[in-house]
Amino acid sequence: RNLREVRNGLRAAGLDVVVPQELEGWVSRRAFAMDFCEGFRFTDVDRLVLNGVDRKAMAARALHATACQMMEIGVFNSDPHAGNLLSQVRGTSAIPVLLDFGNCIRLTQAQRLAYCRLLVGLSEASVTKTREALDDVGLVTTQSKDKPERDLEYMLVLFRDTGNREEQLKGRQEFFRKRKEQREADYRALGATTKKERKKLKAKVARYPTQVPDEFILFIRMMLLVRGLCTQLDVELPFMQIFELHARRGLIALCESPSRALSFLPAA
Repeated sequence: RNLREVRNGLRAAGLDVVVPQELEGWVSRRAFAMDFCEGFRFTDVDRLVLNGVDRKAMAARALHATACQMMEIGVFNSDPHAGNLLSQVRGTSAIPVLLDFGNCIRLTQAQRLAYCRLLVGLSEASVTKTREALDDVGLVTTQSKDKPERDLEYMLVLFRDTGNREEQLKGRQEFFRKRKEQREADYRALGATTKKERKKLKAKVARYPTQVPDEFILFIRMMLLVRGLCTQLDVELPFMQIFELHARRGLIALCESPSRALSFLPAA
């Protein structure tokens, strides 16, 4: 069921990826057989170079496939790792091969739409929309009520553009530096100047999650996996924009086609 649903969903979205086909007559409740998919390790840069493959285009296909599963289909792998993603060369193109859908997370429609609204809020840098979506997702921190803008900052770091290791490290360091400055400002606002005073107020200044839904952890894990693959391939991609695209498609799919605005002005 997972295999068919993901394959049909990605095909309907027009994405150029390979998902194994189950073999007719070899499917049971306990086990099933699939066709064999040629491929090699997704991050095997030497083989990609030898075949003249555009690594950025290949990584973009994999990222679109991941975002589509999460935002539009609502079914994604609950045990993501690099071994579940291969590259299949066709001419000078490399097509991602997605494997192992035995264990999957199935988002309810309400959950999937909450994640879609989250990505839309992030793309607009809207504190209000992001916090409302996070409430629907079920993620709450100790500072969500008084300083919701910090939740937005955290999510924006997670969905920042991909790049090489040095750029990613620089982005994390800048974020940690900003968090340190915020803690210092919080201490000053509370009148804590000595080490003893800070120790007493540490719990008030600390920022940590008080509510984290299980599927959010797996959602982030899947998202970080594809981020890591892009880093290994040393490609720059507009990470949030790609997720936003599929999030908006997931939301617009709620409207019937005749109800969608197809032009700025009605036909004469």
